[in-house]
Amino acid sequence: MEVASLKSIVSMPGIFSVILESFANIIIIKQNKQEKLINDKDLVGKIIYDMNTVIDKHAKKIYPEAEIKIRRRINEINKPINLNRLTNAEKLRAPFDQLKIKLTAEEEKALDYRNYLLHGNILMNNELERTNEEIDNHMLHVSAKLYTLISKLILKSCGYEGYVINYSKFYEKNSINSKEDYFEYI
Repeated sequence: MEVASLKSIVSMPGIFSVILESFANIIIIKQNKQEKLINDKDLVGKIIYDMNTVIDKHAKKIYPEAEIKIRRRINEINKPINLNRLTNAEKLRAPFDQLKIKLTAEEEKALDYRNYLLHGNILMNNELERTNEEIDNHMLHVSAKLYTLISKLILKSCGYEGYVINYSKFYEKNSINSKEDYFEYI
């Protein structure tokens, strides 16, 4: 609430990212078991094969060192996630997974802005040419999306089941037109 009263589009998304990360650290339920993401070994083999086929198709455009590293990652695709060694991106998503809150593509993008916001690119410009108004609209949209995510975490962790307001939908302008609804059931 205090962040919204700042009326500073520049600081809001960064502060919301910090708040979201703080809540994520509080809400994450420590688990000792490690699970494979896909239990069907044949399916895992097919996925790895398909991904390597795509790399083969584009191998001439990729540096050899990078190709090797990508192939190593592909082979580890079904490696169990070590919950004690999560990346920052995984830590942000873990409470949503544990609380069974399905994230939309727009919410995933908003979470990905965390690194921009906390490592100096506060205008989130992605090297795109945009007007000041477009930058402001984008920052306001991301701020509202992060605020919605914070609301979902707080409400769901308290046992709430029902509709939540998608605040970012209210701040959409011509340049941002998501297919999301104004309300979402959690």
